[in-house]
Amino acid sequence: RAFGIQFTALNASIGVGGVAAATLVDVQRPITFQVLFLGNAATCLVSALLVPRARTRPPADQHDDALPPSYREVLADGTFRRVLVVALLLAVTGYAALDSGLPAYARVVGHVSPRVIALVFAVNTAVIVLGQLAVLRLLRGHRRSTALALCLLIWGASWSVLFTLPELSDTSRAVVVLAFGGLFGLGETLMAPTLSPLVNDLATDRLRGRYNALQGATFSIAFVVSPAISAGLIGIGLGRSWLLSIVVGCVIGSLVAVRLRHRLTPAQDGLLTAPYRAGGPLQSAVVSGAG
Repeated sequence: RAFGIQFTALNASIGVGGVAAATLVDVQRPITFQVLFLGNAATCLVSALLVPRARTRPPADQHDDALPPSYREVLADGTFRRVLVVALLLAVTGYAALDSGLPAYARVVGHVSPRVIALVFAVNTAVIVLGQLAVLRLLRGHRRSTALALCLLIWGASWSVLFTLPELSDTSRAVVVLAFGGLFGLGETLMAPTLSPLVNDLATDRLRGRYNALQGATFSIAFVVSPAISAGLIGIGLGRSWLLSIVVGCVIGSLVAVRLRHRLTPAQDGLLTAPYRAGGPLQSAVVSGAG
């Protein structure tokens, strides 16, 4: 629940930014982009002032004489290595492609207006904010591995609808792109309360930071690789080939996620709920945003 609510708050903020961009940006007036960028800089400064106030307590069972954590020890966990594969595919076919590939494909290949592209993020956020709590209730007692697989399949379906953009009218293009944003958001509501809690259930208290760091690194890698691939392919007229590669990645990721169930305990797969300890290590990880 903590991860899901955190994700909802994050996306509510993204939605506000999307609406602001759609309202403000005019491609004929570069100053509108400058104002937007200066506004982003101001929010970063506010965040920098707030972060030091978010203090967390160390785990109650932490000992100074414990062995130092090691990434080699974390990577020796075969189950976690498979989770990293799923996380990387989620990142490449999800957020990295959404942030870089979607605007380029929709604009260059689909000839969708920048205002509509900005509204995609608003629609995406609305679905998450309105649906996350309901999805949290639906996921209770169901496998996390199944939820991750379903997330990837929904993302694959959402990317698939964009194949039709070049042949549609302007109005139909706008409808399809906005529908993509909503469908993609539905998949996100399945990922938020499953991936990070799964990683934290696999981790020991001593190695929790390393587990979360490696999972976070998959998204950093995706945000480096994905824009280069999407820009390269779309730039040489292979936009649909790029789109096909994203859909195939979603399918592969869903298959890997389904096979995770054979390596997870019922508790790790979300079928059992571990006791919550206030101030414990998992709470510290959630509060500090380690997931």
